[in-house]
Parts: sequence; C-alpha cells; structure tokens
Amino acid sequence: MTGNEGNNNPWAWAGLLQWSLKYADGTVDNPDTIPMSDEDKAFLEKVMKEGIIDEGERMTFILNEATKAMEYYRSLATADKGHVADPPISEEALEDLLQELRDIVEQIEYARAFCSLQGLPFLLGCIQQKEIPESIRQACLGILSTLAQNNPPVQQQLLELGAIKTLSDLFFDDSTTNATKAKIMQSMSSIVRNHELCEGVFEALPQSSELILSGLNPTTASTSLRSKTLFFLRALVTSDQATS
Repeated sequence: MTGNEGNNNPWAWAGLLQWSLKYADGTVDNPDTIPMSDEDKAFLEKVMKEGIIDEGERMTFILNEATKAMEYYRSLATADKGHVADPPISEEALEDLLQELRDIVEQIEYARAFCSLQGLPFLLGCIQQKEIPESIRQACLGILSTLAQNNPPVQQQLLELGAIKTLSDLFFDDSTTNATKAKIMQSMSSIVRNHELCEGVFEALPQSSELILSGLNPTTASTSLRSKTLFFLRALVTSDQATS
C-alpha cells in the first residue's frame, strides 16, 4: 500500500511525521530549522491562554498530539494487549483536534506547510490502519479532501504517493463502511477533479468504473455516498479532459 512499498513496517508513516516535527516547523522551506525551544513552547501556551492563536504553531501542536496517539494505536497492534499504556488523548479529543487541523489547512500557506512536514504520507498511512478508530480515519480523509481541493501542487504530490490507487483499494475493502466510503469518494473527487494528470490516472484504473457504479448503487450506497459520487461523476463528464 501507499507509503509502505519497500518497507516491512506498516507504521513507518507515523515515524516520518514524528521525525519531521523534530527538525522543521513546516512554515518555511528552510533546511536549517531547529526544534521548538522552551521559550517557544511557553509563548505558545501564553497566546493560547490569551486567545491569540498562531495557526502555524497550533498546527504543529496538533500534529504532535496526533503522532502520540498513533504510537498508542501502533502499540495496540504490535504489543501484548495486557501491557499497553493508557491512550495519551481520548478519541473524541483527537477527533476535535483533527477537525481544527482541517480548518487550518483550508488556508493555502498552511496546506503547503502541512505537506512540508510529511503530513500527506501520515494521512495516507492512518486511513489504512484498521487498529485506528474509524472516526479518526474519517477525520484524516476529510483533511485529505480539504488539502487537495483546487490545489494542484497537493494533488500532484498525492498522485505521486499513489493516493488514487490507495483510496480505490480502501473503498473496496470488505471492512469499509458506507460512511467511510462517502469520505473516500469525497477525497478521491478532490484529488482528481480539475487536474488533467490525476483524471487520466483515475480513468485508467481498472476499478474506476466499478467504483462509480458502486457509489451510485441505490440499494447498497448511502444517500451521502450517492451524492458525493454523483458530484464527482458530473465533474469528470464535464471536464475539459473528458474522453468521449
């Protein structure tokens, strides 16, 4: 699967983000960045208390919390269940933080910062791990959708990471619920729409037609899934790159 090719560790994506957070803040393309100092941490706490939020710092804080949570979920998958520590953050609190992160990356500069922190492999890795709660995986799919929508550089990066095939395979996984399929379709639509190369890759997928038909199935697909699939299909049909 995406992010794991050539690597026997299916959780490598979590470590990649953790490493990036240690050596860069993601707001500038600067190889000489340094870890956050104690003074910086104190400032972040101060401005949060005062209600003056630096969204770049807030994004880094959220990603740090997310990496701790993913380490916990990894331990559930790989360790003796009787020796697993308590979760560092509740599922509900993490979901709230990820929703906040989604709001932050709606801004193009923060979307770029997120990508520079290796956030895309992190999201793609998260959505594939069944040990992670469905609500968290769905939140990550929502962030993917927000990042990619009308953002060609992010769409290109996701294409190069194999996101289209990853999402398609996940859609057809037997354990994927209708609610998650709707999130997958939304993310797929954001990645593919208005990007010529992405549209071509999607159309070349052997399962692309089946994916659309499945998403429109009046018997098995939910109303939300059918709505998102229809929106995606209309975009493909009316695209300048559409084939007859």
